[in-house]
Amino acid sequence: MKQGAFLLPIVMTIAPDPVGAGLVASLARPGGNVTGLTNLVPGLRQKYVELLREALPSASRIAVIASPPNLSPDSQLRRELDTAAKTFGLSLS
Repeated sequence: MKQGAFLLPIVMTIAPDPVGAGLVASLARPGGNVTGLTNLVPGLRQKYVELLREALPSASRIAVIASPPNLSPDSQLRRELDTAAKTFGLSLS
């Protein structure tokens, strides 16, 4: 890098699949001057439920508050949450 030059940070706020779209190499190490996060990555909800289960091991039910289209029975979000809840022996409300 030249003296006096600077990198302009690129912040991703909503990117459904930045790795799949070829925007970054990986979420762990996006590379270059790209930074930020996304909550729309497939499989991320499994990690959320897993983390919740570790924090509250005695929990038997979890509740999710979201806009109606995001929790319709055929939405990806709902399917992932249902699967994750069943994996950890939880019921989903």
